[in-house]
Order: sequence, then C-alpha cells, then structure tokens
Amino acid sequence: MLKIIAVDFDGTLCVDAYPGIGEPIWKSINALLAEQRKGAKLILWTCRGGDKLQCALDWCSAHDICFDAINENLPDMIEEFGSDSRKVYAHEYWDDKAVRLPCPYKSLEDKSEYVKKREMLEIVYHMDIAASQLAYLYRKQPDIYTIAKGSERANLGPKAHQVLIESYEKMILDLNTKLSNIMY
Repeated sequence: MLKIIAVDFDGTLCVDAYPGIGEPIWKSINALLAEQRKGAKLILWTCRGGDKLQCALDWCSAHDICFDAINENLPDMIEEFGSDSRKVYAHEYWDDKAVRLPCPYKSLEDKSEYVKKREMLEIVYHMDIAASQLAYLYRKQPDIYTIAKGSERANLGPKAHQVLIESYEKMILDLNTKLSNIMY
C-alpha cells in the first residue's frame, strides 16, 4: 500500500520562528527522507501562503526535501475521492501541535485487520437480526399476525408472509457473500 505523509513545516521540519524560518530539525528531516526513500509520498501541509510559502519551499529544496503535493491532496487521491477536499488525505500527519490519541492498531497492516474485523462484526450483527426475524416468520402462521403502522393494523396474508421470508433469506445470503469477500 502506498504510504502518504502530510508534514507541517514550522515546528516540524524547522524550529518555529514564523514568519521567519528557524534552524532545521534534523531528526524530522532525516526520518522524512528515509520514508520517502522507502516509497512514501509527501505532502507539505502548512498554513504558510504566498511569499512565506515560497520561502518554505525554497528552504525545503535547499535541504533536499521534495514534495509530491503542497497543501492539497495527491492527484491519485483526488481522482479516487472525486474531489480535492479541504482536509488532506494521508496515512500519517506529522505536526508539532498534533495530539497522539490512543490507537487500537500499531501499523497500517494492523489497521486494515482492525477495520476488517469491525466490518465482519457489523455484518454478523445484521445477519443475526435478519436470522431472528426469519425465525419469527417461520414460527408464525401467515394468516394470524398483523403489522402495526401507527395506529393502523394490517393482516398479512400468506403471499405477503412468503415475500417477507424470501426477502430475509436473500438478505442473509447477501450478507454471507459480503462476509466471505471480506474474509478471503
């Protein structure tokens, strides 16, 4: 999977001296360049604009930092999402003002496994509901139960009863197919 890193400038790549430019933060610069050598795409994600942005870009160029995008999404992401949203899409956001929240996964691979498990649990939940409804319909006699809609009640005949059974059976099959696609 392509890794995208959105990186801030002031306080992340250089010591914050805005509107000037502070000393380089070599630990950040070296880590960023190492990620780029491994294939990561880089987005400069800064509040700087106009001449101040150009100064930052010149500074980055002088420190051998080349970006794939500046304050916007990568072209592939714009195409995938159908627009260039104001929020830059990235797998990692490097910013000196960021707050690290507790995370249920340790890497991108763990994240995809986590997301897959959540999707599977959601499908199983919906399958359980559909199966419960189906079991209820199997036990009921089609001519003796009613559906309440507001203050009105309507008796279901055998044909409507069968349609409900078939729709729940189809729902369970569709959910089962979706679950299989996620698992394999």
